[in-house]
Amino acid sequence: MKKISKCSKFEIAWLAGIIEGEGTFYLNNKNSIVLEIGMTDLDIIKRISNIFNRNIITLIPKNKTYKKMYRVRLSGEKALQISKKILPFMGERRSLKIKKFI
Repeated sequence: MKKISKCSKFEIAWLAGIIEGEGTFYLNNKNSIVLEIGMTDLDIIKRISNIFNRNIITLIPKNKTYKKMYRVRLSGEKALQISKKILPFMGERRSLKIKKFI
């Protein structure tokens, strides 16, 4: 497990790129920020799971021609911390969304 505070600038930029393409931010029913990343690449999700120190959620599609999807979800203060770290690397649309939460 690698804590976000121990990640290099390179790793933070890598994480920001993944979140930019595969992530989403929203408020849950407790009005707390949620950061969620979902994709079919298990190796990438495992790496993110280690950084976030969170379990991987596996979604098995009903249609057997579709791939399994893997998801990692983070909420609350930890999601805020990561959002602040990745903010300088994010595009305009996601940056605006993050700024609404911090």
